[in-house]
Formats: sequence, structure tokens, C-alpha cells
Amino acid sequence: MSAKAVVGVDVAKRTFDVCITGASKPRSYRNTKQGINSFIKSLQLLVAPFVVLEATGSYQRDLVRRLAAAGISYSVVNPRTISGRNSVPSTEVAAARIEYVGDGYTAAATRMGWLQRFFLSVSPI
Repeated sequence: MSAKAVVGVDVAKRTFDVCITGASKPRSYRNTKQGINSFIKSLQLLVAPFVVLEATGSYQRDLVRRLAAAGISYSVVNPRTISGRNSVPSTEVAAARIEYVGDGYTAAATRMGWLQRFFLSVSPI
């Protein structure tokens, strides 16, 4: 494929399912280092892919780290804010939290503490 694509990802404990706009059928990957590497390689064949995945506790964290490291644009969406019409209310968009990921002095200084990580794992925003 060589067209711009939005990539939807449904993350579970052992696998994650991927659907790419314009693709004929969804694809499954194992939620392991090897599976994530294979997924990243397939994304690198696309022109400017944008990945959208749901916040699933801790299951998406390794995938998100690898997407950031590979320089692939992504968005993590809280599934509780999406209605049955696949839309997000404007009040939720206004309350969105923007997070920058990187390495270096600033990234180390702004890393969340254990208490904040705990509360986010119990009740993600």
C-alpha cells in the first residue's frame, strides 16, 4: 500500500486486531515484542499512517512506546467517551489531554510518578 491511511487498533492482552482504511480485511498480531515489530514494519510501508487505539489499561503501553519510537503518529482514545454512533461529544474533546513522548532531560523530568500512574490505571481520563 502507498496511500495515506488511518489505522484502527483493538488491543487485548494477547493479541491486537488492526484495520487499515482501504484494506480488504482486518489483521491480527500477537501482543508481543515480535508481533509489535511486525506491525511497525507493515506501517512503515504506508505513507503517513495515523494509528488510533483504545486505552485498555496497560495492554496498549508497549505498542504506544514502539509507535512513538518509530515516529508514527498515534492517538489513544478512551472507549467510554465514544458513543454508539462512533462520535465523541464536544465536551470530551474540550477536556482532552495532550501528551508528548520523548527522550532526554525534559522527558525524564516530566515522567509520571508511581501514584499518578496508579490512579490513571484505575480510572483513565
